[in-house]
Amino acid sequence: MPKNDNMNLLYEPICEYHYEANYFARLLNEVPKPVIIEIGGGFGGLAYQIIKRISYVKYIGFDLPENIFMQSYYLSCAYPTLKILTYYKDMTELNQDIISKYDIILLPDFMINEVESNVADLIINIRSFSEMPVSTIEEYYRQIDRLGRLFFLS
Repeated sequence: MPKNDNMNLLYEPICEYHYEANYFARLLNEVPKPVIIEIGGGFGGLAYQIIKRISYVKYIGFDLPENIFMQSYYLSCAYPTLKILTYYKDMTELNQDIISKYDIILLPDFMINEVESNVADLIINIRSFSEMPVSTIEEYYRQIDRLGRLFFLS
């Protein structure tokens, strides 16, 4: 097979991520500095599409620690000029002051309790709730109620 430098590989849900990011951009078009929290962002595909469409967004992702590592690598390669904060050992909270200093914040799931209340304009979870025990989902719903200001999409 001849080499084709113009060939690109598309990950299966890329069309879905593209559609959702466009929808979120319309949903938040009147919010001057939107903050989006994603629970279960995987490798960062949806985050990439969101940031591509809403360049001034503050994106906060929560996931398992190994996924945060992968997402951090992917997004830092895709957006090398953005300021990215990832979890560090002595991190104890996430407040508006810290959020204002970064474009992307990636944290393990256990840090969601340490986020200041009412910080997010949109909270999203695309698929991972279906993989969780009911007690975990109930706790996430409590956190979503505490953290969200405007919208929640699951």
